[in-house]
Amino acid sequence: MNQKKQKRISKSEWLACALTALERAGIDSVRVDQLSRQLGVARSGFYWHFKDRRDLLNHMLEYWAHEYTEVVTSNKALAEGPAVQRLENIMRTVRDFELNRFEAAVFIWSQTDPAARETFNRVYKIRLNFIREIFNELGFKGDEADMRAQLFMGYLAWEYTDFSPQSKAKQDRLLKLRLRLLTKK
Repeated sequence: MNQKKQKRISKSEWLACALTALERAGIDSVRVDQLSRQLGVARSGFYWHFKDRRDLLNHMLEYWAHEYTEVVTSNKALAEGPAVQRLENIMRTVRDFELNRFEAAVFIWSQTDPAARETFNRVYKIRLNFIREIFNELGFKGDEADMRAQLFMGYLAWEYTDFSPQSKAKQDRLLKLRLRLLTKK
């Protein structure tokens, strides 16, 4: 008897597929049957990693928080060097690895789901504190540091969604300009 070998899909592959579905069509599109079809596997593979859809959604939130925040805030290479250089390195890392890709989708989801709202707010605070500390090192305090950190984060978070594609050269010029504007005293 010649049986087809079942393709194995990792938990992170399920989560990445789920985030892509969320980005494309919203939280209602994150369904086990749709994800299994997209991944080319049987639904049963889903239950190897998750108890149910709610478990998947909870893991999606933690995956997003880790893969799109903690990889920056816990990255030793991004914690070394002069403050302005660290800000530039963060901007480039977020842009080059599309770490802002799911911001709009997760934000929209957070407007209707308390668990998503809690995670989104927690991640926002982590990011804001991380960036504010760098602006504090540059001599900005209080509202001045907060405003600069919020502008920095806002641009990074929405750049993927809100700005039309630009050449790499133009992206680099604008990145340096934004950095200069935000760090100028």
